[in-house]
Amino acid sequence: MQKITVCDILREHGGEYIHKYNIKGVQKGIITLLSSCKTGALGSHYRQCDQCSHIDKAYNSCRNRHCPNCQQKDREEWLDKRMRELLPVGYYHLVFTLPHLMNDLCLQNKKEMYDILFKAASQTVLELSRDTKHLGAETGLITVLHTWGQNMREHPHLHCIMPAGGLSFDKTHWVHTQKGKDFFIHYKVLSKKFRGKFLDLLQRAYNKGELSFKGKLNSTGGKKNFTALLNTLYKKEWVVNIQKPFAHPEKVLEYLSRYIFRIAISDRRIEKVENGNVYFTVKDKKRKGVYRKLKLETDEFIHR
Repeated sequence: MQKITVCDILREHGGEYIHKYNIKGVQKGIITLLSSCKTGALGSHYRQCDQCSHIDKAYNSCRNRHCPNCQQKDREEWLDKRMRELLPVGYYHLVFTLPHLMNDLCLQNKKEMYDILFKAASQTVLELSRDTKHLGAETGLITVLHTWGQNMREHPHLHCIMPAGGLSFDKTHWVHTQKGKDFFIHYKVLSKKFRGKFLDLLQRAYNKGELSFKGKLNSTGGKKNFTALLNTLYKKEWVVNIQKPFAHPEKVLEYLSRYIFRIAISDRRIEKVENGNVYFTVKDKKRKGVYRKLKLETDEFIHR
């Protein structure tokens, strides 16, 4: 049986979805391009074999950054550049996750909220690394934003890889982290600092009127309700996941590169489309990474 792809689903149901939900602008353009990928709609070209001179006709690809099929070259170029930046030391893999209470705020204020996320995470690590109680050195980060989970629901989090150490303040030698420790900063210290940094930057953005509170967020925009939201967020335990230094940080980069030049789901996870539903696999992290099947109506699948 022929494998179902994201482009197949958009080709079959995208036009109806655009009309039904009055989709416009960039989103309409993406659906149209992905629907047309490697079809006659984008034209064609001829290819000739170097060995036997056989000629065949091939349809042009869309080259859109969201297309699951078209970004292999860009992905490889990104990966190659990052590989050349790696140092000959172990690397930590950190994941900074925002509480779900902020999902709607992120959806309505993507630029502002994700800018704050990058700043809060990087300032947290860099400032704690400079502290002589922890490392006492200048370090660096490679950070990649993910905004979804396996089920394609909102799940904003930031992946970071950082070297196990840093450059001394006088720039004369490398300062190594202590061997045998999971991380040179206790995760609770990291988590509390990250929470404080993020919420301080969020309060500043609110005070400057940089945040939007439309629709269901309308009531949250009032000073009293916004302060109540901040108080609730201050009381929550924020999640910062830390993994020990990798002997081969290339593996982490290769993993991250798969998410930079594609949409929220790869074709290999789609099993079938049947009776107006899309069936696909999801890795359930709450069940130790066991894969389970998820069924969504076609419109909901495209929406996510």
